[in-house]
Amino acid sequence: MVVVKESINNFLISVCIKFAIPLVVLGLLMIWLGVPVFSLLFGERWAYAGALSAWLVWAYAINVICSMFSVIFIVLRKLILNGIWQLLHCAAIYLVFVIFPPDNFINFIQIFVLIEVISYSIYAVLVYMTCYRYSKEIKKLI
Repeated sequence: MVVVKESINNFLISVCIKFAIPLVVLGLLMIWLGVPVFSLLFGERWAYAGALSAWLVWAYAINVICSMFSVIFIVLRKLILNGIWQLLHCAAIYLVFVIFPPDNFINFIQIFVLIEVISYSIYAVLVYMTCYRYSKEIKKLI
């Protein structure tokens, strides 16, 4: 029998922090340097892409952090919960853009990023709660 000294939740939090710090730094750099870097590397015509990257980086950052833990649902046999989240995530994106179509591309990106950040924040809570419940079940067995 393997004895684990650290709880799963503490491990999850420490991994999240280790990945979040460089991603937040990258996000802040994109806010301040996105336009100049894209303009320098690809030419002035790419300045707009640098401005968009300042928004999109946050959706991708939270996706990177949360997607690492998707295997937890498989290992703990919670695929239905993961599937429900996937359906609700897709439905949220679809419904917002059908019901409230953005009037310009920047608004589209902003709404998309907001949906992604909220959705993946909910996903992170689901992962945490799933691991918490699993830890409680394991403690009962020991």
